[in-house]
Amino acid sequence: MNILVLGNGFDLAHELPTKYNDFLDFLNLIKDLSQYQGNLLTFENDTLHHSSIYDNVISYVNSIISKIKLEAQESNLDIYATGCSTLVAQSKDSILQELASLLSYNVWFEYFKKAETYLIDGWIDFESEIAKVIHTLDNYRRIVLLDNKKIEDMTEKEQPIVKEIIQLIRYKNIHLFSFGITEKDFDALAERLENDLKGIIRCLEIYLEDCVGQMAITQLSPDIKNIKFDKVLSFNYTNTYQKMYAHRAYDDTSYDFIHGKSNLSNTIETNNIVLGIDEYLDDESKNKETLFIPFKKFYQRVHKETGCKYKDWLDTIQSDVTQRHELFIFGHSLDITDKDVLRDLIKNENVKTTIFYYNKKVYGTQIKNLVKVLGQDTLIASVHGEHKSIFFKQQQDFSTILEVEVDIRKLYSPHQLSTPEIKQLIHKINEKVITLDSTYFSTQENVVSVFDAFQLITTKLFDVDTFLKIAEKIDDRSKFIRLFSEDWENFDFMGNDITNSKTIELVTKINASNEKKWSKGTLNEFEQAIVQKNVTDLLPLIRTMTKLTNDHVADILNLAFKILDTSDAESEVVWNSIYALTGKIDEKFIRNFITDKLNFAQLHNDYILEMRLSHLLSALDEDQYTFKYADLS
Repeated sequence: MNILVLGNGFDLAHELPTKYNDFLDFLNLIKDLSQYQGNLLTFENDTLHHSSIYDNVISYVNSIISKIKLEAQESNLDIYATGCSTLVAQSKDSILQELASLLSYNVWFEYFKKAETYLIDGWIDFESEIAKVIHTLDNYRRIVLLDNKKIEDMTEKEQPIVKEIIQLIRYKNIHLFSFGITEKDFDALAERLENDLKGIIRCLEIYLEDCVGQMAITQLSPDIKNIKFDKVLSFNYTNTYQKMYAHRAYDDTSYDFIHGKSNLSNTIETNNIVLGIDEYLDDESKNKETLFIPFKKFYQRVHKETGCKYKDWLDTIQSDVTQRHELFIFGHSLDITDKDVLRDLIKNENVKTTIFYYNKKVYGTQIKNLVKVLGQDTLIASVHGEHKSIFFKQQQDFSTILEVEVDIRKLYSPHQLSTPEIKQLIHKINEKVITLDSTYFSTQENVVSVFDAFQLITTKLFDVDTFLKIAEKIDDRSKFIRLFSEDWENFDFMGNDITNSKTIELVTKINASNEKKWSKGTLNEFEQAIVQKNVTDLLPLIRTMTKLTNDHVADILNLAFKILDTSDAESEVVWNSIYALTGKIDEKFIRNFITDKLNFAQLHNDYILEMRLSHLLSALDEDQYTFKYADLS
């Protein structure tokens, strides 16, 4: 079972503005628009054109303004004479009206935009700001109700927070604490803050769906693009992975949006987004003092019924410890706030964990956080030694989405297209097929995917042999990898994984053609590449090798190690070649080969060769994933 865990870094890596400060910038624009006293054109010039917000967000607000202008024209209103705020108030745009209403006198919105980090550094963490307020108000309640003290008895850091919240509450015409403070006052305070937080959460849902959700994603991650994930656990509210990577007609991947999932059709009451804080009271107090419990994540998860599907996955993992499972973590800081979930998944003897990091700084942060999650001793044992189970890997640069990849997604979801769009797409691909346009298809995988998708729409347009001809035109070895028909399995309505019989036929014919075209003389070509140190030729050659003897492999490995002794060696390419090669042969032989070479290295005090062989032995201990998914780009 392959499990993918996603954090907000996944959306950010796809250049989506999903940070809290991006969202707050957006809210400020909407609020300014709804209150602007000049006309719409002035607002565009004064506000939008001087904004440093994402261009796509500006475009979204511009689209709202265009709707308001059109409505004004239809109502014979003068957009120059009629105030902007009046036009907004009269607009029929339900999304704009909902946003403006939710932001009106919203305590959290007013508090967030005055946060020191936002004003000075341009960033904000909603959860830490909420925690700061709730902790302080809870402490204030104890001081005035239980200890009979006053606000002046609080710390210098706490007093301004309490005064600010009280002032904002009064700003909403709710005059709390005017004639002495009671338990009912705090009940009213907690209720108001809870309702306003629901408003902010609904605004976030609208922003993520109606604004961010409409932004075009132009690049994909090669690290996860070609891995079939059985389960996806997302700490995000968006469905970026499902939309961009899981493009089969029947997606049998199981998803767990542990913090809820944004949906535009929701309301302030029906959305299931979790945005809150962790438990901060001790064991004795947390079961008694429940005034501010609606702000805690565990409460919201229960109340909003987000579920914990990953618990069922854990049962599967732990039911058979002999079965190996893969865990991939992408875009997650491994923060301690998600400790329980991460620890449950990582700390299993039969789970191998690969953690992707963006850069060295993020790598360092993830290590620090993982110490808090697992403990120092457990982490050290997991990343070193013969049975290490945690591997860190730097993210590869994202690759641009090809035109054919966009078309494939459309083909697998034709119900989302209008009739003219479907006809136009079919006509376009028909032209590509008739002309055998191998440049458009780019890879043999794409050839099969287009053919497979069409089998779900109609079987009358194309035949297997035509697509075989296209695949045979793609004769660049670097774009070839043996195809497996299981990769085109579809999840039918009966719950079965099946591959279309015509797709299987096409895959079989492409593999046979590749074998015939590239298997002859491959070993000699590889040996020549090693001798001539043409390392760029190594990986493509290894991909096509089908007949290898142990003696040949031993000779090739010895030659590969010689390349590493040279000053101009492209070591990463050579090592990936070694990984791929050793993954094609008997593991017992390669282990014996390494043992013999280690004895030789130790006898001759060749510590460099000893180090390299030890590394290769460690790589063998991982499992076949290392060789199947080695970087073959």
